[in-house]
Amino acid sequence: MQNRLGNSRLALLLIGIIYIAIVTWLVPRGTLDADEGFYCAAARRVMQGSLPYRDFGYTQTPALAYLNGLVMEVTGFGFVRQRAVNAGWALATLLVIYRLGCVVGDRYPALIAVWVTTWSLPWIYNAMLGKAYGATGLFLSLAALAIYEQWKYRSRTWLFAIAAAIAIGCRLTIAPMLGVPVSYTHLRAHETRHDLVCR
Repeated sequence: MQNRLGNSRLALLLIGIIYIAIVTWLVPRGTLDADEGFYCAAARRVMQGSLPYRDFGYTQTPALAYLNGLVMEVTGFGFVRQRAVNAGWALATLLVIYRLGCVVGDRYPALIAVWVTTWSLPWIYNAMLGKAYGATGLFLSLAALAIYEQWKYRSRTWLFAIAAAIAIGCRLTIAPMLGVPVSYTHLRAHETRHDLVCR
């Protein structure tokens, strides 16, 4: 058991190094997206005290501007730094994918899922773009993890609610995707009650 855990950690470390190498090469070289300046400017404006919608036009829900703005207050503002922040959200997403795979199945399939995702250059490119994909993916993954994690019901509910609210706060169009796990959880709870009543 201890040997398997050590092997998993070593594999995760290797995957992390590969991911960082890919991102280090890709962040300054990727094609500039038309919306990246918009998101970077919004992050800077909210950190200067401006409010989205009131003080400047903003076409998304506002959480990403605040999330990236808080981090870029430390790292500095700019296209490359914004991409590095989003690459950080994507790295955290890989860790959540690994944890989700371990909870649902086993370490080795979880490692395979993370390995395949790490080598998906389109995924890395879109996640690290100065847009909402990196942070949205992280909080969407955390919401999924909350459904399967073995914590107390109240803790899982809080994690799901907070992660789902931030994910929707980053990108409104993913709200319907969160309806699927909510429906699944509701149906699973209903089946459990039905089984208890019928026995």
